Amino acid sequence: MSTTVTTGTVFTATPVNGTNGTVPAGTTYSWSTPVVTGGITGGVTATGASISQTLVNPTNAVQTATYTVTPTSGSCTGTPFTVTVTVKPIAVITAMTATTCSGTGFTVIPVNGTNGTVPAGTTYSWSVPTGTGFTGGASATNAANISGNLINTTNAAVTATYLVTPLSNGVTGAVFSVTVTINPQASITAISTTVCSGIVFSTTPTNITNGIIPSATTYSWSAPTGTGFTGGQSGTNTSNISGTLVNTTNSVVTASYQVTPQSGTCTGSVFTVTANINPVATITDMSTTVTTGTVFSVTPVNGTNGIVPAGTTYSWSVPIVTGGITGGVSATGVSTISQTLVNPTNAVQTATYTVTPTSGTCTGTPFTVTVTVKPTAVITPMTATICSGSSFTVTPASGTVPSGTTYSWSAPTGTGFTGGQSGTNASNISGTLINTTNSAVTATYLVTPLSNGVTGTPFSVTVSINPQASISALNTSTCSGAGFNVTPLNSTNGIVPTGTLYSWSAPNVTGGLTGGSASVNAVNINGTLSNTLIQRKLLPIL
Repeated sequence: MSTTVTTGTVFTATPVNGTNGTVPAGTTYSWSTPVVTGGITGGVTATGASISQTLVNPTNAVQTATYTVTPTSGSCTGTPFTVTVTVKPIAVITAMTATTCSGTGFTVIPVNGTNGTVPAGTTYSWSVPTGTGFTGGASATNAANISGNLINTTNAAVTATYLVTPLSNGVTGAVFSVTVTINPQASITAISTTVCSGIVFSTTPTNITNGIIPSATTYSWSAPTGTGFTGGQSGTNTSNISGTLVNTTNSVVTASYQVTPQSGTCTGSVFTVTANINPVATITDMSTTVTTGTVFSVTPVNGTNGIVPAGTTYSWSVPIVTGGITGGVSATGVSTISQTLVNPTNAVQTATYTVTPTSGTCTGTPFTVTVTVKPTAVITPMTATICSGSSFTVTPASGTVPSGTTYSWSAPTGTGFTGGQSGTNASNISGTLINTTNSAVTATYLVTPLSNGVTGTPFSVTVSINPQASISALNTSTCSGAGFNVTPLNSTNGIVPTGTLYSWSAPNVTGGLTGGSASVNAVNINGTLSNTLIQRKLLPIL
């Protein structure tokens, strides 16, 4: 006979007349210790109305115990027969654990000996796991191993507990637990940040705000993608995402980082950090030249003067000046560097501004604007007095006139003179004028000064031209010994200015004239001459 039993449970074999041979009523059975495989225990010598014992199979495979049984009916001993008991093992598995990363599948395979008794071909069934802070646990039936894919919905480790029922050779084993520790895995949404060019940015994802971020998560990334910037570097296992990016344009550019988070042994999904890099004004030193008292205006131009973002404003303190330049004051937040500077000297002077540009919230590197302020010749009206036919020269005083100033003028205005000429870029004002009258006349020059290429305010030079006597030859006659008196008349005898005085030396005489003498500053030409000859003498022409 044969029977099959599960380890640790009672088997009973009772021969049945006809089915198992001839079995007289009241037959009893005796047996010695069975012959076993696999170290089965529990089989002992015994006698009874049935063949029955409890056998334990200590292995994970089917084993047998073979009894040799002697039947006895009354006083008659029958022929011994065998009872072969097949003892099926039962899965007896200790509680197990597993650790996995959120969203990563786990698999648990009980190992015979290590995890208890695990018969070959054992299958497993379980219901939905218990626990909180995760999703994804599902039930299963007759699976070859315990597996699943659990998602930790928190930023700390959570556990899911499975109650698993093993089935081996049709025998249900004892329920055991599988506790799965689900380590959190960073799941971070795209992040955007804004930074000024050349300034370090640093972004630290925040749990809940930016997704699931386990404690002590680190970040790695390759160099960012994008154009219009320099300075993007890769990073490995850092506590935040940071870098220093330089915008090489005058408008906003973006750099995109592909970041991989690492939480313990769990690698999270790649997420994007977009850095918006605002431009910063980077302007070269500038210079301009202006005439004293006029407005200078400097507006940096993108490309020409460096990087100048649209809408950049400028601030500066009082400029550093030479020569006592006035008019330079501080200013804040203006779109153009502009002021009116006055140079009080007669030499070129400078005003140097240190200017700080601001573009949006980004402050650029200070640069200088050097303003060369050229002086302007400002000359008061001048006068000169000359005699008709003489040259005059007028040179404005160098102390108040810029060095190297030149002068230009047109022909003078006025009447009663000739000879006035125009002049261009002369070092002084000069000319030769002839008074055509017998009284003083004036010639007025309107003179324009030019200093360092700057045209000054025109000023006048008024030349008084005193008349100069221009008298034709005169003659007169007189009696010997009688005085003569000659007074030149204006127009009749030429040009005779009022108040003209006359000076002469003793006359040259002929034929015995006497009495001629010299005179100085006389109001007319006079004298007394005696003719010592009888004949009448003609007086010499004066």
